[in-house]
Amino acid sequence: MSEDTPSTEPKEETAASLGVIFGLKAGMTRIFDSQGNHVPVTVVKLIPNVITQVKTLGKDGHGAYQIGIGERREKLITRPLEGHLKKANVPIRTKTFAEIRLRQGDA
Repeated sequence: MSEDTPSTEPKEETAASLGVIFGLKAGMTRIFDSQGNHVPVTVVKLIPNVITQVKTLGKDGHGAYQIGIGERREKLITRPLEGHLKKANVPIRTKTFAEIRLRQGDA
């Protein structure tokens, strides 16, 4: 296939590199260094982080990504939240939202 011909294959979903990962504290443990001393460490469980909305300067007044974190039971999803997630094409029933603002020069 030449490079000028558009591909008819479905595009793969790409991951955005935001520099932030949200997780849950799973507990505490310890590790041992080379001298045998124990060092307390926090165990973090990585959970799905899904972009649910891209906010733009023109529409929302600032550039940001809204991130959906965690999952909740289906019966706890309200109609407005269900509509928001459907519009974003997010299959996960998101529990919490966080916003990552973009700097002025970022896309």
